[in-house]
Amino acid sequence: MKVVSVFNNKGGVGKSTLTYHMGAALSELGIKTLLVDLDPQSNLTLYGLSEKELEKIWIAEDPFIEDFAAAKKK
Repeated sequence: MKVVSVFNNKGGVGKSTLTYHMGAALSELGIKTLLVDLDPQSNLTLYGLSEKELEKIWIAEDPFIEDFAAAKKK
């Protein structure tokens, strides 16, 4: 098993875009590929999900966000 890491402290340099396209290219070559997104912005994860999947996730999180906002006011 080989591991490739894409890392840079600076934001906006194309890490997520490069990783997404590199993963797609490796997958098209028949290489089993797993992409792990550790960035809090989750851009790589967002690239791989449809709008319907994202909406389901965000709707499921709404109660937690509302609860956090209420707790923060106390």
